[in-house]
Amino acid sequence: MAPDVPSTLRTALRDVTVPRIALPVTGTRIALVWNIRPRPGHDLYHHSGGTRGFTCFAGFSPRTRVAFAALANTSPTLSGGFIQRAYLELRALAQHGGRRRESQPS
Repeated sequence: MAPDVPSTLRTALRDVTVPRIALPVTGTRIALVWNIRPRPGHDLYHHSGGTRGFTCFAGFSPRTRVAFAALANTSPTLSGGFIQRAYLELRALAQHGGRRRESQPS
């Protein structure tokens, strides 16, 4: 975390990322606000949601220092296509140190 972050905010951010529940089969953990998915060499923290006419996704990887946010002016769908695509983008960015690969499947 950046050195100029106030200690109170640093403490709060640390607290909301502490895993509270672990799912035994997948290794996925859930913190107060964030879903935590283990990846080789790092974890991905993410959260998504939506309401009438809007969908959002936010995620980050502390170890790779990558963050990604996506917003859409459409309602969430049952298939979760927007959120799944956003998660895949975060995963690809974290895997490649914040640089997108030249050719990615749509």
